[in-house]
Amino acid sequence: MSEEVARALGVPAADEEVVGGKVCKLRPLTLRELAALERECVKWYRAWYLDGFEQGARRSLGDAAEGAILRRVEEAARWDVADLPSRIAADPRGMRVTDALRSAVIERLGIEGEPDDDRLARLAAAALDQGVLSVEDYVGLVGEPPRRVRVPFDRWWVSGCHDGRIAIVAACFGPYGVTKEEVEAEYSSSLPRLMGTVRRIEVLTAIAVGNAEGPTP
Repeated sequence: MSEEVARALGVPAADEEVVGGKVCKLRPLTLRELAALERECVKWYRAWYLDGFEQGARRSLGDAAEGAILRRVEEAARWDVADLPSRIAADPRGMRVTDALRSAVIERLGIEGEPDDDRLARLAAAALDQGVLSVEDYVGLVGEPPRRVRVPFDRWWVSGCHDGRIAIVAACFGPYGVTKEEVEAEYSSSLPRLMGTVRRIEVLTAIAVGNAEGPTP
């Protein structure tokens, strides 16, 4: 089907997605949009960290909890992306894709069709990181433990965390009038589709900004 015919029929092209009834073209993020994503990542981590700190302080510090919480809130307010800890994530590079692993990942993530080995490995890594696939199950399916890699928190956030994935897709499609709520509604039921869209945005952005490291593994 030609691009002209596809558009006439309302079928999105290969580099487009339909979100909230709007046809959106996949594109690289600008430096300003990347900076905004970093700030959103820091805000997300700060809220997550302080919530856990407050719960722990109230359980263990008694009357001293309020002061400790206040001091930590003041400290966290000064954080930027460089202050965030790195993350340990499953590394899809070099992952041995066995028939057993393929079947398990396709079944557990509800994947339609037959992804190639590269995409299957990335989906398996995501399943490991999110607890959909346990390390014990992985070892039984592959015969060896998964390789782990340390990645910067903000890179992990946009590729390995649901909220971050939604944020980067919303940033990409925002100029088309798409809201984060519409992205959530469109993609939350399909992790493979969401990951695929994020990956394409990462690749386009890495090429555009000349990122020698490339997108997140």
